[in-house]
Amino acid sequence: QVTNLVIRNTIVHNPKWAQNGDGIDISACKNVIIYNTKINAGDDGICMKSSGGSKNGEALLENVIIAECIVNEAHGGFVIGSNTDGRIKNVFVTNCTFDGTDVGIRVKSNSGRGGDVSQIYIERIEMNNIVKEAVLFDTLYADVPVGSSKESEEAQHTGEKVPYFHDFYVSNVNCCLAETAFSFTGLPEKQIENLFFK
Repeated sequence: QVTNLVIRNTIVHNPKWAQNGDGIDISACKNVIIYNTKINAGDDGICMKSSGGSKNGEALLENVIIAECIVNEAHGGFVIGSNTDGRIKNVFVTNCTFDGTDVGIRVKSNSGRGGDVSQIYIERIEMNNIVKEAVLFDTLYADVPVGSSKESEEAQHTGEKVPYFHDFYVSNVNCCLAETAFSFTGLPEKQIENLFFK
């Protein structure tokens, strides 16, 4: 685990064809700033993850600020998941641009790797030329790598480590061109709750 991490004035370039080629992954860290960073990625651009299981309800990933960043040619501009079983709390994203990404804001997980994700604040986002969804929430996310067995696929739907997405606050988001504005897919046993858009 890393505490007090700063990434600033950085350029990250992964080829568009790079499988699992995320730009920046932050996992199980506290007090993180990502500032004035430009990213091209073969997978997710700026991604928040948290795995390993939290103790006493503590979020293993918390207190993150992402500001003045640009993401191009990625699966998602700002992404949470798919590993969230360590809990994620108190993430603030502001003044960022996502141009040409598959999805703008992408929040994903599934049973078997999910956990509590809350107090996420996203504001002043500009999106252009989004290939699919501008905003996507999905707790039935199917992460099935090439060569997966039927058993490994079924293990993702065990009913354990169920994702719970709630208390997201999204404001002043502009999108010019996207196939779909919003997409929400939740689990019947643990619905996505308290999403506020203005």
